[in-house]
Amino acid sequence: MYAAGAMTTVISALQRYLCGIVAIQEIRWTNVGNIKLRDATILYSCGQSHEYGVGFIVNNSILPFVKNFIPHNERICTIQLECKWGYIAVINCHAPTENKEDQSKEEFYNQLEIVYDSIPHRTRKITIGDLNAKIGKEQIFKPTIGNHSLHEISNDNGNKLISFAMSKNMTISSSHFPHKEIHKQTWISPDGHTKNQIDHVVVDEQLKHSIQDVRSYRGRMSGHSDHFLVKVKLHIKLPIKWNQKRKTSRKFELDKLKEEQIANEYRKGLKEKKVNNLNLNYQEHWTQLSKTIKGVTEEKIGIVNNKRPNNGSMKTVKKQYKKEIRQNRW
Repeated sequence: MYAAGAMTTVISALQRYLCGIVAIQEIRWTNVGNIKLRDATILYSCGQSHEYGVGFIVNNSILPFVKNFIPHNERICTIQLECKWGYIAVINCHAPTENKEDQSKEEFYNQLEIVYDSIPHRTRKITIGDLNAKIGKEQIFKPTIGNHSLHEISNDNGNKLISFAMSKNMTISSSHFPHKEIHKQTWISPDGHTKNQIDHVVVDEQLKHSIQDVRSYRGRMSGHSDHFLVKVKLHIKLPIKWNQKRKTSRKFELDKLKEEQIANEYRKGLKEKKVNNLNLNYQEHWTQLSKTIKGVTEEKIGIVNNKRPNNGSMKTVKKQYKKEIRQNRW
């Protein structure tokens, strides 16, 4: 994302793949902030140097359901979404590579555990990102990792990720779905020969049935990325905006205009309140004219009353109906 034109390329690719929320790593920007674009908003958490950096790209249609964004450091950030039944916290992380020292790996997983434990217990959690972990097919870990990983044996980062998932009662969903090998590969080496599955999706046990599919798409996000897009299909229900009440359209009694006296009064009212201000532009002139017409129409003609007569509740009506039937029988 630090290269010139990379942000535009990534946004256009996400629109092509119809992604609502995207977790991105190695942004390589500085500090913490957000960028509002026409169709999406970028929330990012980076350090002081152009190295690492994580964040989210959120479609503006989903932005009202984002409750908070917490930037922890240049490797971990969290976003919280409101659903119909509660909240979902998505933890975006970028783990150290396999050849890093054990101390840096332990520090990363300690920080990840602190972030995970800081989220309320009732909030469902998803850990996603470039975890640099190869997940194998060991039978002892089958309930956690499934049967459809690209690799046969887990590496050191893979064992650390499996241990973290098992300690938190989570499932690694990225190795649970059967796909072709080309749809499991998430990273390709610069020479184009080595291909690994190192980007993963880890979800809570209560949320694993909401994950419908996880697979990678070989179309690259930009010319500077060696990772493929990993798309997760998550079935959740967003809350209804109860505060946005429907505006009922008002209907005027236009049949009254058939009467000559009312029609003359209506014309007279429009002439008296005619808009004659020449300093207004066309938009202001139209707004003023629309208010004038609606006001005169409501005053001279009136609004149709669509309210139903209040004859009591349905329970009372049924009770009265049954009483009349019993009286007729006698």
